[in-house]
Amino acid sequence: MANHINISVFRKIIYTITFVCFISISSTWAEQTGFSCESPCFSPNGEYIAFTGTVKTDDKNESSSVCILRLKDRKIIREIPRAMHPSWSPDGSEILFAADDRSSLRISKLNSNTSAPLFSSKDLFRYISSFYTYMSKDGDSGMSVSYDDPFWSKNGLILFYASFSGADGGDTGVYHYNTKTREFLFYQNSVLDHNPVYSPETNLLIVCKAETCSNNLFFLSDRGYEHRITMRNIGKNVNPAISPDGKQVAYSRSDYMTKLLDVAFDLEVYQDYTSNIYIFDLKKAEGENSFQGYSTSDLQIKLTNGGYNNWPAWSPDGKKIVFCRSEDPDKDENYRLYIMDLETGKTEKVEF
Repeated sequence: MANHINISVFRKIIYTITFVCFISISSTWAEQTGFSCESPCFSPNGEYIAFTGTVKTDDKNESSSVCILRLKDRKIIREIPRAMHPSWSPDGSEILFAADDRSSLRISKLNSNTSAPLFSSKDLFRYISSFYTYMSKDGDSGMSVSYDDPFWSKNGLILFYASFSGADGGDTGVYHYNTKTREFLFYQNSVLDHNPVYSPETNLLIVCKAETCSNNLFFLSDRGYEHRITMRNIGKNVNPAISPDGKQVAYSRSDYMTKLLDVAFDLEVYQDYTSNIYIFDLKKAEGENSFQGYSTSDLQIKLTNGGYNNWPAWSPDGKKIVFCRSEDPDKDENYRLYIMDLETGKTEKVEF
């Protein structure tokens, strides 16, 4: 019994020392040279923000971690190393993220220092072998897979983007994974599709599709086949976030300011852009098949003006949006966290 008590006390001492050291290091994280934030998201109770924190380790390399920020005292309470693009479970007890090398999707408890794979890549290989004939039925060990853009919807379904490659072929797609049944569902098989998000309230799936000189948001039914609304402009529409009531979509729109002509390839080339956060009104757009030239339309609201603003995410009550902003990322102005109150329009920089 004495030995057991001593070991238990020793473990508590080690844990306390580790926690204190972590807090002291994390409190100065945002002050480190080359520190940048991206892909923030509110916890379901609104008390925390999870985001990807990136620090330059040298001129060419970066190190990414998922950071958990407690809003009431602006403290980083946890750092998950070698992780990126977090998404909360519906009850807020777990965090889903992509490994920074994109080799797996992983889940971690909020108050745990360990994580586990969401599923085995071999299980996914077995599923897709039913329509990719070059893959073996038992899980092709010769295939490699890259994961990104995980999203945990309120009804428990997990969406993600996956890219496969191997000696006999490869493909990409948007999938969802049911955490209860452990079953996969295939949505889209295009290399151009990414950033999937889903709203159970409206059965609405949104993906971003890369096209020449632009990224467009495609609004689809829950089965992924019905094309509802296309938002087109010369620029990029990325990082969609559906409001808690399913009636609005916040997204980042990058508008190119300069148009050049590439004579050699007979192409119009766009550069020098600014990026702002917009809200698209789904209720007003209901019934429309497509929409173009929406910069003059009442279907969207521009929230920011100037600088480079990306990765919007809604608060659980739909009254605030967290996003990342840089004055000029091309001049090593790193992204920082901001919160906008949608009722007052006031924007606050989140210091930590």
